[in-house]
Amino acid sequence: MRKEIGGVNQYVFTHGKRPSGKGAWAFKGADGKITFINGLYSEAKKQALKTIKNPVLQT
Repeated sequence: MRKEIGGVNQYVFTHGKRPSGKGAWAFKGADGKITFINGLYSEAKKQALKTIKNPVLQT
C-alpha cells in the first residue's frame, strides 16, 4: 500500500504538477513543527514518513 503525504493535492493545485525533483522540501508534523529535508522529493518523503508524525507537505 502506498503511503501518501497530506498536502500533495494543495501542491498540485498551486503548481500544476505533482511534487518531484531535487530541492528543499518542507513538511509539517502533527505537533505543528516544520521540518525541511533537502534532496529528491522521493527520498525526502521516505525520510518524512519515518521521522515525522502525520507529515503534511507545505507549499
